[in-house]
Amino acid sequence: MYLSPILTALKIVAQLTTGRLDESMGVPSRAFSRTSPHATARKTGVAPHLERDVEVAWEIVASRTHVPAVDSTNSAIARRFASDPHLPSWTLLTADHQTRGRGRYGRTWVDASNALLASLFVRVPDEKLDWITALTGLAIVRALDDLCGDTCGNIGLKWPNDVIVEGRKVAGILAEHLGTSTNREASHALVIGIGLNLAPTDSAAGPNAGYVPVTATHDQVLVAIIAHLHALLGQGSEAWRDAYSSRLIGKGQPTSITHADGTRTDAVIVDVDDRAGLIVSTGESLQTITCGDVALPAYSPKEAR
Repeated sequence: MYLSPILTALKIVAQLTTGRLDESMGVPSRAFSRTSPHATARKTGVAPHLERDVEVAWEIVASRTHVPAVDSTNSAIARRFASDPHLPSWTLLTADHQTRGRGRYGRTWVDASNALLASLFVRVPDEKLDWITALTGLAIVRALDDLCGDTCGNIGLKWPNDVIVEGRKVAGILAEHLGTSTNREASHALVIGIGLNLAPTDSAAGPNAGYVPVTATHDQVLVAIIAHLHALLGQGSEAWRDAYSSRLIGKGQPTSITHADGTRTDAVIVDVDDRAGLIVSTGESLQTITCGDVALPAYSPKEAR
């Protein structure tokens, strides 16, 4: 069986050690302890030609903080950025529990037991801004492909920000814009919040909530997601569109889109465009949806994978 370089790199994930107080986030934390990627690669017997992949898996994250509980990982990153506008890209915060987790449009996010809760700070240029939520979803899907393969079931993406397994939502993504700087090219400061259910959910999570039965640790899942997101951001919109389209659920199926003003459009899902908008057919014309809630299409086992 083929093991991707990223999956090989997962064997070299650092361990958390107790240690310091992250005052900028206002919560006790555990620092991310790690040693030389090359030394670790030699110790674990990773083939020499894969050492660079291992090194990348280590080097992507600028810093990582873990907290037992926080109001919202996105809010904590936003506070840190407000106090330090030079916060480096790929700064990561993880938590065991959020007391005020948020979803899109200010909705409450209820985290399940053993959920992976993380927020990642990144800086991206104009051409990647529209795609950041979609690419994060695609990175999660590819990470799950690496970690559990067919044992996860059918994995797909519901536009714009949900990961679906066997017809149930297992992950949500909330990307928020924190600021813009203009040097030679515009750079957008973003925080990407990820909530991924890795254990059965209770009724508070809603009837459509599901989970992913992976045996990997939270850190192994995170390394895979971040490595895939980093790789995707190095590609372009044509590759992004093809990759996202291949995992988009509901194509050819009727659905309804609820817009921010409360109005609703009934349509059939067609595809995504080159700016990550959802193309739908109303029967009279094709429309591109850039913002809104898409109803979960009827589950078909033949979809996604």
